[in-house]
Amino acid sequence: MSKSLNSILSKRPSATPNVSYSEPKNESVSNNNESKLKKADSANDTDKKNLQKENQQVSKSYEGKKGRIVADVPFDVKIQIKRYLIDHPEDTEKTVILKALKALGFIINENDLLDQRGKTK
Repeated sequence: MSKSLNSILSKRPSATPNVSYSEPKNESVSNNNESKLKKADSANDTDKKNLQKENQQVSKSYEGKKGRIVADVPFDVKIQIKRYLIDHPEDTEKTVILKALKALGFIINENDLLDQRGKTK
């Protein structure tokens, strides 16, 4: 290569920076991680309590209002729900889904779990 080309190439920045990494000491890392986990656990408990309070407040503020969810589900799940509904005529697809959400821990009003078909608003 020519001297001018070498000069140009030597001045361009490298794609990978020259950074040296030092490994942290294992003892300090494990102690640090343990203290972080303890803090996180206590914070999680507090966060859970706060989240439950917020959920209850939100539930009260939206009481009586409805939202719509449209979801594609596997066809075999749809067939299973239809079969369930044949054996349980008091339920609807909506109540089956709401009961499942309640089983997962969502806050669901008992009135929403009742079949509303044929009832006037």
